[in-house]
Amino acid sequence: MGKGKKGDSSKSKSDKGKSDKAKGPKPTKKWGQTAKERETTKRDVFITDEIKTQMEEEVPKMKEITISKISMKYNIVQSIAKKFLEDLHKKKKIKLVAQNSRISIYTSLDKQESTKSAA
Repeated sequence: MGKGKKGDSSKSKSDKGKSDKAKGPKPTKKWGQTAKERETTKRDVFITDEIKTQMEEEVPKMKEITISKISMKYNIVQSIAKKFLEDLHKKKKIKLVAQNSRISIYTSLDKQESTKSAA
């Protein structure tokens, strides 16, 4: 029973040991080096009059409105976009759908609601 070898390995134990040592130790994984650098975009801190009038026309017509959408579309800082949306909500041009500590979701007013607020 003990005469035959399992498997057809032509290398002896000493040959196997040499090939493993020739490879060297496994390199340790460095966790901090796997992250890639993200591209950052410069956003405007102030809203010009042209952009403000454009935003006042287009934003109330949008189906769903979030701070990040406005910030990306008009290339402004999110804090300014948040204040702008809160101002539109106070003027009753848009409606608050859901609010969380992290996100506020607005939507356009229905035609019936907009006529009631105008009257």
